[in-house]
Amino acid sequence: MGIVALAALPAIAYGQGLTLGNMAAALKTPLLVPIRPFDERAMAPGTPVFGVAAEQFHGIDILRVGEFKTCSVDNPHQWFRGKAVVVTFSSQGGAELEDLRGFLGAPAGSMNGVDNVDVKLDASSLHTPYPHAQHNFTKALSGANCAARDERAKVAMIVRPVIADISLTFTGRGLTRRQAAAFISKADPAPDVATDGTSFKVVLLHRLVALRLAESP
Repeated sequence: MGIVALAALPAIAYGQGLTLGNMAAALKTPLLVPIRPFDERAMAPGTPVFGVAAEQFHGIDILRVGEFKTCSVDNPHQWFRGKAVVVTFSSQGGAELEDLRGFLGAPAGSMNGVDNVDVKLDASSLHTPYPHAQHNFTKALSGANCAARDERAKVAMIVRPVIADISLTFTGRGLTRRQAAAFISKADPAPDVATDGTSFKVVLLHRLVALRLAESP
């Protein structure tokens, strides 16, 4: 049983909250800022998670983490994938685009020259009966590696992770391939960049975008 660590959050700018609000309303689950590649075995229902703090962001529930760590579950009770949800919206205006940048985890300056981003999330979530999640949680937390953690650290239980493939079309002026590459990982398809610099499209695959947590059972 190992501990999986995710890096600390970058700072995010506070806009009017419409960009994240659209997603939070559709997914009905607190958003994780920024999104992360999803590891099903390390973030399944019942997984213990440390270092997570709920926060209100323009009235929206989000999860802010200084350092996000989980303890994996050996031979967990099985989970199932829920019905897919498709979310589409557009984000524009400096503050809203900065909120989107923070959610995506892109570096500062990545929205330079961008006027609008059309966003599409193809999302689904993992579920298991709550007693099964509790069993997974207790089993993982009692493992030698997990039990050796700082006992002062607050622990929560992952109840429902939400995973999505995200398609984004950016339009603006002077947009570059290097700029587009700032939004993707090596596991994602190469960006599609217009030769006149007016647009580019990226697809982010299998990202953890939101989490429903419960306090330590």
